Amino acid sequence: MLKTIITENKQFGLRPTDILISSFPRSGNRWLRVLIADILLQLNGIVAKININDPISSISLNMITPNMHQSDLSIMGIDPRIKIPYRIIKTHHISAHHKTIYVFRNPADSLRSYYYFRLKHNAIGKDIDTFAIENVDDWVFHVFAHIKNKQNTQQETLFVSYEWLTYNPTEAFSKVLKFLELNPTADQIQSAIDNQSFDKIISIILIKGDNQGIFEQSQGRVGTGLETFQEPTLEHIKRKTKQTYDIAELLQWNELWEEVEKKHQQGDLFGTEKALQQLHQKTSQNCDILVSLGTLYFEMKQFDKSREFLKKAVEINPYDEGALQALSRIDQSALDH
Repeated sequence: MLKTIITENKQFGLRPTDILISSFPRSGNRWLRVLIADILLQLNGIVAKININDPISSISLNMITPNMHQSDLSIMGIDPRIKIPYRIIKTHHISAHHKTIYVFRNPADSLRSYYYFRLKHNAIGKDIDTFAIENVDDWVFHVFAHIKNKQNTQQETLFVSYEWLTYNPTEAFSKVLKFLELNPTADQIQSAIDNQSFDKIISIILIKGDNQGIFEQSQGRVGTGLETFQEPTLEHIKRKTKQTYDIAELLQWNELWEEVEKKHQQGDLFGTEKALQQLHQKTSQNCDILVSLGTLYFEMKQFDKSREFLKKAVEINPYDEGALQALSRIDQSALDH
């Protein structure tokens, strides 16, 4: 399932107009799905609970935002009261033929959550560290396939990190709604965020007595992978995934990155610096941004600043070849002078 490629726009009962919410498993796909469903109910004046964990709900989530893996999409419609010209479909498949919202998550957190999800549904027969090491390449494949679709095709893809959705839900969710060409009010957006907060979803699961609630209570937080895996496992995950995660994160802030490239092409180094610093404020752990800042300051002959940012990149990811090569150039330049 994780490497399934949708090769035509009508495969699996899909329609050319369908919009996909795709992700590697346990990356926040379901959370975004219920947020969108909440907005669709509000925009269409439907007063109803969403049947996701609450047994007394009056409308099925699959009648608002269908799940490809639970529904026959060839016959599945959406609730006729919801007036939109497309379906919004949850999937873990990969498509270069459909407009896509791609949700990605810190790989250690995602792999931890995926392990407990699999453990709940079947016997895995291995410890969590072994599971993560064996599945990390699938995470890389899944995320990078969507990166390639974004970079190499005309497909519209919006990248949204789970961390962005967690730390700044209003900003992240508003961008998703704009991508879907939905225009709720600020109060409706806040209402959806409040209605579908992790605290409320978790409390419903726990009231039902579902053991998954125990897992969800830690999965909802950012950084659970750091608390769970052994150090060699974390190093292995970082070495395998850091570059891919950083690229996906840059695509999330695509407009700002395009501004960086535009200013640099124009020879406006101070404008480039301003745009890069804005990106750095959004995500201080992105090595691509740190290396870009270090390289820019080298170009501006601000060697101390250049070394500072490049060293930060190497501290975060000792395997970053771009940062290591740039540091070597600075050291060589110092020797030459």
